[in-house]
Amino acid sequence: MIEIPPLPEEEEKVIRDSEFWHDLEQENPDVIVFDGPGPRDLFDSCIVGSAGRINMPPVLVYDAEKMLEKLMFTLKMSYIEADEFLEFNTFGSYLGEHTPLIIRNKK
Repeated sequence: MIEIPPLPEEEEKVIRDSEFWHDLEQENPDVIVFDGPGPRDLFDSCIVGSAGRINMPPVLVYDAEKMLEKLMFTLKMSYIEADEFLEFNTFGSYLGEHTPLIIRNKK
C-alpha cells in the first residue's frame, strides 16, 4: 500500500508566477494542472510546455518519465508503485477538453 502524505489542514497555496503561467492563464483560464500527492506543485517541474489543438484552448503537457522519477525520488516510491499510482490516478484520467497531455518518449 502506498502512503501519501496528507495536505495540511489549510490548503497549500501554490504560486505559479512566470510569463509561461500568465500567458497560459490568458489563453485558457480553465487549464487543468496535475497536482501531486504531497506538495500540490510536485509535478510542475515535469511540465514540458503547452499544446494547442484546432479550435480548442491550449493544455499543459507533462513528461511521463519525469513524473515517475519525481514520485520515486521525492516520495520514495518504487518504479512499480509510481507507475501504478500514475496510471490509476493521472494517466487514465479524462477531465474534459482541458485535460493535460502526457508525453512518453520513444525508446
